[in-house]
Amino acid sequence: MGTLRLQAVTMGTLRLQAVTMGTLRLRVVTMGTLRLQVVTMGTLRMQAVTMGTLRLQAVTLGTLRMQAVTMGTLRLQAVTLGTLRLQAVTMGTLRLQAVTMGTLRMQAVTMGTLRLQAVTMGTLRLQAVTLGTLRLQAVTMGTLRLQAVTLGTLRLQAVTMGTLRLQAVTLGTLRLQAVTMGTLRLQVSDSGYITLAGGDYGYITLAGGDYGYITLAGGDYGYITLAGGDYGYITLAGGDYGYITLAG
Repeated sequence: MGTLRLQAVTMGTLRLQAVTMGTLRLRVVTMGTLRLQVVTMGTLRMQAVTMGTLRLQAVTLGTLRMQAVTMGTLRLQAVTLGTLRLQAVTMGTLRLQAVTMGTLRMQAVTMGTLRLQAVTMGTLRLQAVTLGTLRLQAVTMGTLRLQAVTLGTLRLQAVTMGTLRLQAVTLGTLRLQAVTMGTLRLQVSDSGYITLAGGDYGYITLAGGDYGYITLAGGDYGYITLAGGDYGYITLAGGDYGYITLAG
């Protein structure tokens, strides 16, 4: 939809950034080591966000500016100038050089045996990707089609027929129960829940500038749904009407 929707889940700990439209509306959520401090000042202003080893310093001045983001070995230097520009991103052996020029351009991405050559020309084209037992067969011809994906105990059943739907996702003891109808509901254990309440339409928009947005969770029309929610989507998008969509 010309917006970038990201949903992040780490293998060891759960990393999730979520919801609003225009401004970020997040209540203080504390469960275990998770604590989000969020103040919205018209644009997104995030104070210290600490989740395990994750610490994010972010202040938006019209567009989103992210300083040092560290989560384990992940360090991200990012400054948005109308569109999102990513400098060196390193996570283990993963190094990504990415600069958005209206659309997202990804250079060589290597993580273990994973090597991805991706250039966005309106749509995202993925070559064969293999990571351990994970194998993705993906060619974007308007939409992204994923075959059966298995990584450890994670198994995704995904077929894009206009939208991408993910069936039950189980990663360790983590099970996502996603119902994106204004709020995102995560079932971390049998008894514990984390509910991130959104803004006007239940999702958070990070950054902006010339129709290029980063939004997390929520939404009215579904592109990627975790564990069978009716709505909520993930769209990778750039600025100036040039965008990448996963399951678009």
